[in-house]
Amino acid sequence: MSKSDQTFLDMTDSSSDTLVRRADSLQAKARQIIETLGLVSRWSRVGRVAMVGSSRFGLMASPNLDFEVYVERPEIGVGFEAIRDIAKTPGVKQVLYLNFLGTSDPGLYWRVDYADAEGTLWDVDQWLVPNDHPHAGMAEAFVESMRQTLTDEKRRIILEIKAARPEQPKCRGIDIYKAVLKDSVKTPEEFARWLAANPPSLETIETWHP
Repeated sequence: MSKSDQTFLDMTDSSSDTLVRRADSLQAKARQIIETLGLVSRWSRVGRVAMVGSSRFGLMASPNLDFEVYVERPEIGVGFEAIRDIAKTPGVKQVLYLNFLGTSDPGLYWRVDYADAEGTLWDVDQWLVPNDHPHAGMAEAFVESMRQTLTDEKRRIILEIKAARPEQPKCRGIDIYKAVLKDSVKTPEEFARWLAANPPSLETIETWHP
């Protein structure tokens, strides 16, 4: 069996052990990509860097990284200087930029699409936000709460639900965490019922934490 065939089987196998191995593999690969792209080192020249999202607590189900960079005042030119250096890295396929300054969720956003050595496409979300952002530090606090609350059993349940999520209505990772850690949901079927009873508002930021 070829390596590509084995990868395909791994990606379609939803057993708990396979899902945990896949999350661990993504976690290890994420560390390599952070180093290759110089994400922390380059953004640290701009402001205080916070790595947030599922990669912080071993719940990665897809190749995605999330960063917040805090500064006194986000400046477009300064952000593009950091992105320019990142975009020069071999494997970067696309850069998307959006300006949310002047909104209730102020900041500058860049997404970098990067293909690793195996051809897997990663999306790297990077936010440049002001220190006085209405939700400054919330994602970091959430990470610490998750670290204190998450058990091996709960991790497996969350990964199983994430693997089944394509069959579910659109939802966010935090909706799964809330269902499992707050309301003791244990299966994808239970989560579908939970989600129907607790439809998320995609227009607002979820402020719950464990």
